[in-house]
Amino acid sequence: MFDQNEQHTTVQTHNGSGDNVGRDKIIHKHLYGSVDYQQLCADIRDAEELLAGIALERTDLRLKQAVKLNDLKRRAEDFKADVFRLYELFTRIPINTERLRLAKEYFDKGKVREADAVLKAEEISADVAQLKARRTAAVETVAAIDRDLADRANEFLIKAQIALVSPAAAGESRFKQAERWFEQALATARTVEVLFAYAKFLQEHTAYRRAEPLYQEALKLFRSLAAANPEAFLPAVAMTLNNLAALHYAQNAFAPALAAYQEALQTYRSLAAANPEAFLQYVAITLNNLAVLHDEKKDYDLALAAYQEALKIRRSLAAANPEAFLQYVAITLNNLAVLHQAQNAFGPALAAYEEALQIYRSLAAANPEAFLPDVAMTLNNLAVLHSIQNAFGPALAAYQEALQTYRSLAVANPEAFLPALTETLINLSIFYLQALPDRAKSVAFAEEARSILIPLCAKMPHLQQHLDKAERMLKANAAKPAA
Repeated sequence: MFDQNEQHTTVQTHNGSGDNVGRDKIIHKHLYGSVDYQQLCADIRDAEELLAGIALERTDLRLKQAVKLNDLKRRAEDFKADVFRLYELFTRIPINTERLRLAKEYFDKGKVREADAVLKAEEISADVAQLKARRTAAVETVAAIDRDLADRANEFLIKAQIALVSPAAAGESRFKQAERWFEQALATARTVEVLFAYAKFLQEHTAYRRAEPLYQEALKLFRSLAAANPEAFLPAVAMTLNNLAALHYAQNAFAPALAAYQEALQTYRSLAAANPEAFLQYVAITLNNLAVLHDEKKDYDLALAAYQEALKIRRSLAAANPEAFLQYVAITLNNLAVLHQAQNAFGPALAAYEEALQIYRSLAAANPEAFLPDVAMTLNNLAVLHSIQNAFGPALAAYQEALQTYRSLAVANPEAFLPALTETLINLSIFYLQALPDRAKSVAFAEEARSILIPLCAKMPHLQQHLDKAERMLKANAAKPAA
């Protein structure tokens, strides 16, 4: 029998910034005066008009234009996310230098280029050199100089974040440009802010081995600060533990991941007891992540208990604030359904998938761009479950809707959704090989998946496993006796 694809459970990280309410307003305010963002929006509009003007039968030209449009939209979304991170960074660090004050003033007006221009690397480096020399010569002023170095490190930190929303220098990617300023910040002062921000940046770009020691160093400093001021710094300890655990999980280092999640959970529980409005959401995040880990280790009873508690918390949060928390109810329902299905508890799995699908449909009605992919993913999972239970009619209907949705998403964003489209095509090939035998349909779906995957694998080597599966389906159909 061929395995059918199921949705992977979701591990979440966070920056300690709370829920997403108000995020879009903040981003809009700080993008209002950005020349680069306005140009990007104009380029998107032009690309959309070009795509709309290409005849439907010219699929080759439409696909090329769709790829260009997708790249522009992805850059716009990355731009907005990085602007929000820049906003968060400005709210966290002390504004103790004139350059930082001016940079923040420009940023608050949406003038990112001007903010970057104020932070002149030569001037900062000159200050750093002078300050380091003073520290060596005058022991009695070390504490004051260290504070000044931390301020200069913060300036480099802001430059690193600005680099992610600014045009890249010739021959240098945004990642490399930001990495350079992060390294400068780290060389200037190894503060908890620099350590954590750089570790998070590296984790998001899958540089796990480089991120881990920075997280460990930040954690040690946060623990020391929390010993003197637990109210102020225990949340940072828990946040760092959660992100460090997610990093260990990504590396299949389950024992240290478990220890970190458990300590983070214990800390968040104590914080939520005193301030549930601020910290219950993080109890739920950590419970969800812990359940994913237990599931991976096949500790199903522990996973079930953690998912159920996370779901109970998220339902209560969503009842008070559905805009912020309803999507997380669906995430936990999906994870819970995967767990039930692995244990052959098909009734509870079906109920969880159907509720998750209902939530995602309601969210997609208001925000299709954000939630239609989740609708398609849940339909695919539901189809797999129906097929296992020999409910072939509902399985086929769910597969067909998932396929139709992924096709429309792939036109607008081929890089993001063609891989998911091929998974559903392969599932349908399996379905017509095993459930409702139809060699012609099974072969057609496998051949379509293969034709999409061959060029994709050159850019995304991890998709080779899907291409291999499509090839196996074609061989299986060739070997099967004719009906």
